[in-house]
Amino acid sequence: MNPNHQPPPAANPIPALLQADRPRLLAALVAVGFGRAVVALGVASLIGFAFSTLLGAAAQTRTIVLLAVGLGVLAAAGAAFTAVERLLAEKLGQSYVHAVRMKLFGQITRTPTREASKRSVGASSLRFTGDLSAVRKWVSLGISRLAVAVPLLTVCLIGLVVVSPLIALGVAGVLVAGGAISLFQARELRRATRKSRRRRAQLAAHVTEHVAHSAVMQAFGQEHVETAAVRKRGRRLSRAMIDRARSIGLIRATAEATGAIATGGVVVLAVTAGQGVGPAAAAVTIVGYLVTPVRDLARVGEYRTASSIAMGKIREVLARPRRPEPPSDAPDLPDGPGSLDVDGITVEGLFGPLHGWIDPGEVVALVGPNGAGR
Repeated sequence: MNPNHQPPPAANPIPALLQADRPRLLAALVAVGFGRAVVALGVASLIGFAFSTLLGAAAQTRTIVLLAVGLGVLAAAGAAFTAVERLLAEKLGQSYVHAVRMKLFGQITRTPTREASKRSVGASSLRFTGDLSAVRKWVSLGISRLAVAVPLLTVCLIGLVVVSPLIALGVAGVLVAGGAISLFQARELRRATRKSRRRRAQLAAHVTEHVAHSAVMQAFGQEHVETAAVRKRGRRLSRAMIDRARSIGLIRATAEATGAIATGGVVVLAVTAGQGVGPAAAAVTIVGYLVTPVRDLARVGEYRTASSIAMGKIREVLARPRRPEPPSDAPDLPDGPGSLDVDGITVEGLFGPLHGWIDPGEVVALVGPNGAGR
């Protein structure tokens, strides 16, 4: 075994989500979810109280004022939670994407030139634009919404159980059915997303490479040929994006229908179960707060699909060969210009051994006929 042989570098892993300040941000988002759930139950309780106590009766001014103040305080708290959620979500997404971006850039800077030359400029640029954008959306608009929606949905369903177990069971059934349909639709979305990504990369690579060599294109009179090629690739991309939009539209329509059916089901179940006006109003209010996270969860699948495909491409980049790190005991190079001592360099079957001394500023060229292996 050659003692100077260095094993190939291990694959460069993608940064873990739960590192740096990101666990704290996720915990804060979960707390926001519980806070929004408390606000929802508080508003539902006040509305149920108003319908049960004040409807059809001579309400005291003091009671009305307290009710209005309570609703105002809860509305302000809900607005504050929404603002904080957006800020925390963006911080989480930017923190993670920055870590992935630096890891990706570090990999590219250490990729051997021969390996890097195999990749098109458009595909490499896509890693830093479309792929990282998809990852950011998944973290800031997907994972963050999950961190908020799960405690919100859980607490609100528990609140519905307190109001009426029958209503809670019906709403849960509608939500589960809507989620199952969305998961089935996500398969088509994944296929459409992969196709649109491939079409976009092909168009970007074609345009980038030909713009860089526009003088050659003009010299050979290929403008009309390249225009037709761009038009063809552009139309393919348009069709792929329309197919993707259709899949996204179906998933969002399912979420809208789920929310509407859940709201209507609460009214029907409240009448069937003989619930009073107050409990029925409280149940409808709680379901109203559930509609928004249900819509958000429908988009979570969209972000997850795009991110999983983007992460696969990023992993491919991080798995490429890298130049080995210099050994820890390597001597430091002296400052100033240096000389190069060529002592017995040989390439088996091509040339060698070569001997010589190259002074600073000199240019050395290896010449030979075509096919000689320069």
